[in-house]
Amino acid sequence: MFTLTAEYTPGGDDAVVRYRGVNGFRTPLFVCHLPLDAGFGRHPHTAYAALSADDLRLNLLLGESPLPVDEDVEYSVRPLAVRVSPGGEVRGEVRLQLPALEWNAYFLPTAEGTSPDPLPAYQIALAVDVCPVVAGQFNPVDSPPDHFSVFGPMTRHTVVLTPDRPVPVWKRVEPFARW
Repeated sequence: MFTLTAEYTPGGDDAVVRYRGVNGFRTPLFVCHLPLDAGFGRHPHTAYAALSADDLRLNLLLGESPLPVDEDVEYSVRPLAVRVSPGGEVRGEVRLQLPALEWNAYFLPTAEGTSPDPLPAYQIALAVDVCPVVAGQFNPVDSPPDHFSVFGPMTRHTVVLTPDRPVPVWKRVEPFARW
């Protein structure tokens, strides 16, 4: 089993979601860790972000980016992954500027094209995709070290947090894939 835990720490104009994933399987795992955009730019200490369909939860994703809803694209984008040995762990953090911005690999984080007022999110769901090393194909990347481009069957693991105060989120007004 892969055990995911997280904690939310608010600041003044920002917040941090710190997470820890422990590999309880007998086989190594690849754990999505570093989001990419469609131009393969790296976005450390972030996660794809979208409000839930009911606008009440901020969903953070370290996994395959949702595809655009209003255009065709040639390929899907997955974050770079780290290898986690049996019994090992991965730690990371997602830093949020507040109000948080919705974004994914095809729509970079920007306040342009968002609602005039931020919406309150009462929960935060952090989802992390993992793939057994034996089931995936992988290529090491030059930078950062110890990261891999991984293709294979992913399993999504999610932890839900309920902050003491709602998290303000700028909602995109154009068609945007939410999960």
